[in-house]
Amino acid sequence: MINPIITQTIETKFAKPTTHGLTMTETAKIIGENLSDELKAQMDMFAGLAPSNLNAPLPAITDAPEGSFGALVTAAAAKGSKFELDGINLALRLLYGLADRPSTHWALAATEAIQRPHLEANLVITGLLTRVAFFAPETNIPVYDLLAAAWEAGKVATPLHTIDWAPLWAKSLDDVRAELKIAPLTTPDDAALTEAEDMVLADADWSEGLAEAIWAIIQDLESNVGNAGMITMNVAALGGKYSDELMASTARALRRFPGMSEAMEAGHPADIKIDELTDYPVGTLGHSFYRLITDNNFSVEVLDYEGMGQEEAGNVPEEVMFTSKRILQCHDLWHLTANYHVTPMHEVSISGFQLGQFGQNYSAAFLAVSQLIATFSMPLSTTMLTDLTFEGWRHARQTPPLLGVNWHDHWGKSIDEVRAALGVTPYKSAHDDDMMPNQVPVHHAKFDTFDQPIAAE
Repeated sequence: MINPIITQTIETKFAKPTTHGLTMTETAKIIGENLSDELKAQMDMFAGLAPSNLNAPLPAITDAPEGSFGALVTAAAAKGSKFELDGINLALRLLYGLADRPSTHWALAATEAIQRPHLEANLVITGLLTRVAFFAPETNIPVYDLLAAAWEAGKVATPLHTIDWAPLWAKSLDDVRAELKIAPLTTPDDAALTEAEDMVLADADWSEGLAEAIWAIIQDLESNVGNAGMITMNVAALGGKYSDELMASTARALRRFPGMSEAMEAGHPADIKIDELTDYPVGTLGHSFYRLITDNNFSVEVLDYEGMGQEEAGNVPEEVMFTSKRILQCHDLWHLTANYHVTPMHEVSISGFQLGQFGQNYSAAFLAVSQLIATFSMPLSTTMLTDLTFEGWRHARQTPPLLGVNWHDHWGKSIDEVRAALGVTPYKSAHDDDMMPNQVPVHHAKFDTFDQPIAAE
């Protein structure tokens, strides 16, 4: 059971990010003091409760000639920082080529979290994913783009906590970057990032009953270990708690993704009738999809808005109706085509992929709730879960839009031929399938058996 002080602190900080009086450092301290002994022990194993290196005082700068890295840091510190970036934070801002703005805190927290996981940095990421999902869906592109790029940069950079700064002050900025394996970070468009900052930092209220429903999902997992397959249904049910404005915001967010408007204008492709795929040859997309669905007793056409009553579907925007139906039709096709196995690990990654492809809010909610579950139930998995999330997101942003694909045109092709036709590079994770704890549904771990005739089994 999560301490009520923690839930209240989280709810307040996430809804009122700038005006409730606590910095993220102070928030992390309160949460750390109220964690169970078991969670404290887990977080201590993984750098957990240690303070952020970003908050460390700036070491003394000596022997820094004009134009050197040390001189640049000194000049920036003398100007003062509008957004309270100081100490090591300030030095890293210059190294990564980041502007003096609120989102720089987010980026640097991500570069630090991948190197030295601890509660504060993880809370920054968790808070941002929660804001995107449940308060500001229209910020998903710039926020996820920024976090994913910063996370990836942190992977390759010299770990912050190992740096001896003193010998670096006299060197040029370029030389220091080369030595620390840091390159200027590619950030989202300035206008998009400014809008995202305003939306993320704006005070808001939770939709009625939404926060309680999120904590109930986490509590349900704690009480029913092994029944993690309920996560999918429970997260989907959160939509019933969305205010009208939040639902409208999720619809507006969808329109911001490449290919979304074109897919809607083309209309729904014909429904997929799984029995019609029975005779496709082994090795084709049609055969593999048939096997994936029938071997696991899945359903394809499970959402029928036309069959719903006005009360059920009347307040659901058309964009949400369209993408909800398509995500259920195509989720397993994306598994096959984009090379996501149906394993706990890849279910996290494909959620990042789906969100990066077209912004459907279910995926944003799933990732935010998963991040909360990891932080407060299994913190040792937090870094890997975040990595999987951003792997999927980055893969999606490098893949042409798939939402409008008419899969009926591709049943007779091999999966490699489909990938070539659609411009899809297969997903390959840095992690092993068996490493992720079973906290999401597991069905068919590999696709190998789909290469055998049905009658042979």
